Amino acid sequence: MKKQFPIISFEHVSFQYEGQTRENLKDINLTIKSGEFLVITGQSGCGKTTLTRCINNLIPRFFEGTLSGEVIVSGRSIKESDAGEAGKEIASIFQDPRSQFFTTNSSSEVAFACENYGISHEEIVKRVDRAFQSLNMEDLKDRDIFTLSSGERQKIAFLAATALNPQIYVLDEPSANLDIHTILQVREILFALKAAGHTIVVSEHRLFYLYGLADRFLVMKEGQIFEELTGKEMAELSVSQMHNRRLRPLNLSTIQIERKKFICHSTVFFQIKDLSFSHKSMPELLHNISLEACKGETIALIGENGTR
Repeated sequence: MKKQFPIISFEHVSFQYEGQTRENLKDINLTIKSGEFLVITGQSGCGKTTLTRCINNLIPRFFEGTLSGEVIVSGRSIKESDAGEAGKEIASIFQDPRSQFFTTNSSSEVAFACENYGISHEEIVKRVDRAFQSLNMEDLKDRDIFTLSSGERQKIAFLAATALNPQIYVLDEPSANLDIHTILQVREILFALKAAGHTIVVSEHRLFYLYGLADRFLVMKEGQIFEELTGKEMAELSVSQMHNRRLRPLNLSTIQIERKKFICHSTVFFQIKDLSFSHKSMPELLHNISLEACKGETIALIGENGTR
């Protein structure tokens, strides 16, 4: 059996953002092995995203603050490593991919990082084609990014990352804006990356699509690692145990919904009647939409990404 070596380590790491009155990370000690799939979870504000920013060099290069302790990635301290060079082996994918796009064309976006590192044109063409083919997304080639759905944009972010073939993938709530169908497609992508031996670190609230992929789960609370669980240990937690930890379920079938009927006791607050809309040369985005709501009523709009 091939021995796994640590590729990322935190040694008594604490961090406080500039202008904040409390530490966002408190004395973190953590080792991540090469090829490991790690999920970091916990309530909003617990320090998940801050921890990932230490891995991908956004801390201390982009987000200013006070950092103590050592974060070692691929044998180098993040305090000493060059952020540009780190980008060759660490790919970051955020919950809103638009925040990381540099171009308006899908193929150009996938090629951008390779161009940034001076890779030859011939090699870039090969890598871009390979990225679209390997993840079965050739239908997204040469598309206007502004016309893509949230799920399609997230896929382009994955493609752009894979073109450089980094060793480490860092993902910050990648399912945040995605429907269930697209989330399961993201799971397939992550499965392929794990099978290829990449190290994957995911900060996430939604856990169901990571079941069977994650080797370990870290539960964070108030800037500290509150609990560490293997994938098997996580799966064995009962619904009440997950709830007590303020964690979302691994199995969606365990979710119980309280059904309440809303009775309108006032006049209609707003009304939409027979609304249709199209933009420039695009197909019709809305067709004969009618909707009304009373004051105090809550309406949820649901549907797959790209259903306008």
